[in-house]
This record gives sequence, C-alpha cells and structure tokens, in this order.
Amino acid sequence: MDLVAMGISGALLLILLIGLTLWCLKRYEVGVFLMAMSPWVTTIFSPAFHEGEGELEVGLGSYIRISLLVWLGLVGLVRFFSFRRKAATKVPAHLMLMGVYLAIGMMSTLYSIDPRFTIIRSVGAVAVFGFLLGLNSWLESDGTVDRVADTLFLLVCVGTVASVASLFLAPDRAWLLGGNRFQGLTGHPNVMGGFCMLSYPVILWRFGKAGISQRVLLLTLGIVVLYLHWLTASRGSMLAAVVGTCVWLLVLRKWVGLVAFVTAMAICGALVVQLNPSRLDREENEDVTGLTGRPDFCMGCYQLIMERPLLGYGFGVEGKVWDDPRFNKSVQAGGGLWSGSAKASLHNGYLSVAIGSGITGWVLWCAAWLLPLCWCATGARSHNSALVLTTMSMLLVWNFVETEVTGPGGGTQTVFWLMWVAAGTLRRGGNDAWSRANQSVWAEARAT
Repeated sequence: MDLVAMGISGALLLILLIGLTLWCLKRYEVGVFLMAMSPWVTTIFSPAFHEGEGELEVGLGSYIRISLLVWLGLVGLVRFFSFRRKAATKVPAHLMLMGVYLAIGMMSTLYSIDPRFTIIRSVGAVAVFGFLLGLNSWLESDGTVDRVADTLFLLVCVGTVASVASLFLAPDRAWLLGGNRFQGLTGHPNVMGGFCMLSYPVILWRFGKAGISQRVLLLTLGIVVLYLHWLTASRGSMLAAVVGTCVWLLVLRKWVGLVAFVTAMAICGALVVQLNPSRLDREENEDVTGLTGRPDFCMGCYQLIMERPLLGYGFGVEGKVWDDPRFNKSVQAGGGLWSGSAKASLHNGYLSVAIGSGITGWVLWCAAWLLPLCWCATGARSHNSALVLTTMSMLLVWNFVETEVTGPGGGTQTVFWLMWVAAGTLRRGGNDAWSRANQSVWAEARAT
C-alpha cells in the first residue's frame, strides 16, 4: 500500500509539474512571480530562526527553493531555445557578458577555497540565468515590462499582507531576537527592509497609472509599507530608498517634487541624527551613524584582493576568506572578529564579486549590468524606464553596505536581475519599443 500511495503521489506531482510548466511557458509572468517570491520560500518552510543563534541549517525550505530555481531555469531555457529556433535575432551583449562571467564562476570550482559552496552557488546562478534568458525572449516576443511590473505589484500586495499578518499570527518569527527589529517572514530585518525598499517604485509605478479611487488604496498601501520599513530599522535600505525616490523624480523630470522631497529628507535626517532614536542604534556603534564594522571589512577585503587579484578565491565563497588567522582578534580582545564561514556576508556586493571572481570577473560583471542600465538611462523617459532605473539604483546603492547584487541569484537581488533584463528591452526607446519591434518577427516566425 505504501508503494501504491507513493506511486500515486509521484504521478500527481508529475502531472502538476507538467501543468505548471505549460502554464509558465504560455504565461511567463507566472514564472516571474514564482522567481520573485523564491527568497521567501526558505524561511517560510523553515523553523523560526534568529540572528545570533548560529547558522540556519539546510532543510526542507532550502531544498524546495533550490528545486524551484532549477525548474524555473529549465523553463526559461525551453522558452529561450524555442524563441531562438524561430526568430533569428542576436543574443544581447549584456546576456553574453553575464554568460561568460558565470562560466568563469563555474570553472573557479577547480581552485576555490570552498569548492562545495562554489559549485552550489554557481549552479544556482546558472539556473536563475537560464530563467532570465527565457524572460528576455518573452519580452522580445509576447511580453512587456508592464506585465512584469503588474506581477511585482501583486507580489508587493501579497508580501505586505503576509508581513502584517505575521505581526499577530507569528510574532516569534516576525521579530528579531529581543523584539526590537521587525523581520516578518524573511528571516532577517535587512531582508525585510529590502522588500519594503523595492515596494516603493512598484507602488509609484502603479500610482501613475491609477484613477483617483485606486490612488487612495495605493497611498494606504504605501503608508503600511513605510511603517513596516521603519519597524525593520534597516538603515541601509532606508538610505537607498531615498536615493531611488530621487531617481524616480529625476527620470520623470518632476523638479518641484524632487526639491521638496530632498528638503524633507534632509530635515528628517537631521532630526534622526539629533534625536538619535534607539530603534536605529546598533550595539557595535556609538550612535545611529555608525557603520557596524564595515570599514574594517573593506580594508581586509582590499588586502585579500591584492594578494589574489586575477582569479579570486572562488565564486560565492563570501566570508570563507576570513579563515585567514590574520583577520581574527585575540580572545582577550573579544573573540573572533569575523566568521570564517562561506555563509557569512562581506557587507559589500562589489567586494564580494572581486573576492570571488577576481578583477577579471569583476570587470565582466560590471560591464554586464552597466550596459543595459546605460541603454535605459539614455532612452525615452517613461514610467517603465523610471521603474527600472529606480529599482536598479536602489539596489546598487544598497550594495555598498550589504551583499545584495552579485551574480544572478536569490534574495532581494532577484528583482534587480528581472529589471536588468527589462532594461535591455528598453534600449530602443521607452514603452517597450524593442519588444513591439520584435513581436512582428516572432509572429512571422510562428506563422512559418
């Protein structure tokens, strides 16, 4: 009976998987939603975890998320090769550059200081890249940036409702140990802060297209997200959100709004520094403006990069470089300065890429994301280009204090890479001009 039950369960799972695959191929925005929400999967299907309790063990949530990424990567590759077979268009330069960067990352397994984590993270990055290839093909054939933004707006609504509900239904999971910082269902206050930060441009994008009654609801949603953001006390994401909002107003040439916003933020910033609210304090800092040891991280990373500049220490090795005893304080001075685990963050995405892939990989990585960003910035101005530029600028600013944008992968950087692909489709003008130009090519290809 057990074998029969297992067989029936397996058959039902296979049928469900085939059905979802066909649905994603037909409506690729379904895959976009699943990819964007994938960072939540690990914590939702894992026991409550708080910073300071050690490292979160690999469990059911991790396996589900990895399986989801691999499956979405395969779906993306099917979509990509299907499009390439019928429409003779060139693969965009930024996608080829990223492909080369990831190939170097996989080869770095041969000399990595932690081969296990290098192969796991490089395979995960390749899976996400496969999905991005499919997304690019979808945008060049049937899809538009509007549909991607609508999908992200749905995720913002679902994530906000779930976060508010967690305050009442799962307070032990929703608050950082000690109850002083809100983390919702994300597993860390900074990750929750990133979700709130990335919600603002999506809400602004929707606000510009909504009627009066809808704008009241959107304003309410924005206030709720802003309050949750304050509860996270994530200072880096707050600063990045301010920069991103300025970019939004700048792109759309709302000069009066830009001056008013900058003035208001300057006054608020001065008040925060003067009043020094305890919510924004950290135990390691004397005041709210402290950087929680990040300058020390940067100095140590610079020294390590100079010792192995060309190839680096292996893709995704992260804090494993701190195994070097030179970077540990004595026990009398307060114990180890940094963790020697590959799971530890370097708190700077640019340094993480340079540490892992060397200067060669860093240049390829920078060129890959700079190219579509410049295309979009120099193209026609629209709410779509404002959404793309605002989202990417927020994460690039935040990347200076958190390891958020490295190779294609999970976490809040998932949205960055979705916008990265969208930026490439806006390279010949706003409002999806590149997509509509290719729809005729795709239509002719399907007709033949």
